[in-house]
Amino acid sequence: GSSAKNWSNFPYMIINKYNGKDVTKVVSDQIISIAYTVDISKVLVDMLIYDIQEYGTWHIVNSGITTWYKFAKYIYKLLDWDINLLQPVKSSEFYSNVKRPNFSALYCYKLKKCKELKQMPDWKDAIKRFLQEIGKISND
Repeated sequence: GSSAKNWSNFPYMIINKYNGKDVTKVVSDQIISIAYTVDISKVLVDMLIYDIQEYGTWHIVNSGITTWYKFAKYIYKLLDWDINLLQPVKSSEFYSNVKRPNFSALYCYKLKKCKELKQMPDWKDAIKRFLQEIGKISND
């Protein structure tokens, strides 16, 4: 989590806000990449094991892009929550101290061209595993 989110992360914020009766508003016009730290750490370990020496900036995020709203909607789906209690809103309608660009998704060019490294799993797979790890859904 980040200090701006009180050391939490987006899935925890969505989970903690849900009470089964109040609507949660989530920004729907910002395109993002999801980065599950478990997946990132596996790539970093492999970079050390394979002694990858291509320097510079590496973008390492889960594959696929989404919006904050679609991210929240997928969490609701996995937790079998009432999707009618989730409302998409435009960035301009949503108050936040943090100003975000409308498109902040990353392309993992160096990772994709590095044959020694496994590619990152899809963000939907990552969030499902995260929810399993924290005991919110079963491991079936």
